[in-house]
Amino acid sequence: MSSLYAETLGLTREHVQDFSTNLNLLKRLPILAEGANVAAFMASDQSSAMTAAVANLSCGFITD
Repeated sequence: MSSLYAETLGLTREHVQDFSTNLNLLKRLPILAEGANVAAFMASDQSSAMTAAVANLSCGFITD
């Protein structure tokens, strides 16, 4: 979460992070390693059957 985004809202970074965490189903935010793991998988031969896929890494903030 960007500190600049929080400042734009007139809030602290921690407040925005806590608010975002409480809104999603897993009650946590995704970490960079999780995004990297998905990117590595999608770039690998293991994902050869996937076409036009969208990876939802929102920890349940966006349900599809």
